[in-house]
Amino acid sequence: MKRFAFPLERVRRWREDQVELEEIRLQNAYRDLRAVEAEQSRVAVETERSCRQILEKTSIPAPELSMLEDYRSWAMRESRRLAASKIEIEKLIREQQQRVLEAHRRFKLLDGLRGKALASWTAARDKEQEDLAAELYLAKRRHDD
Repeated sequence: MKRFAFPLERVRRWREDQVELEEIRLQNAYRDLRAVEAEQSRVAVETERSCRQILEKTSIPAPELSMLEDYRSWAMRESRRLAASKIEIEKLIREQQQRVLEAHRRFKLLDGLRGKALASWTAARDKEQEDLAAELYLAKRRHDD
């Protein structure tokens, strides 16, 4: 009997590659989200530290107060920008999760077809081997008689 060959194997492998690619894209989106969250945290901590340092002084010169206010204004703008970026990345993650699920579904469909074809081929091979064994047995028995 000839070897098992699934006619759609190239398509199945391509779909498996698509699953991996979509999962990598999802991982990259999560990495971007973690980077934005880390930057949000860094800006918040740095703003708090700067304010505390200035306000702990007994007397605060006007230029330092002005610099502090400029820094706080920048930090607020940066926080808003990072929050908007985070929302956009979270939206992208949700969309990418759907792409991953769809890629998995497409791959599993072909993988299931391959499994059925393999099971059918295995059954046919087993039947062929049983038939051959039966023929050999009968031939030996005729020869012995």
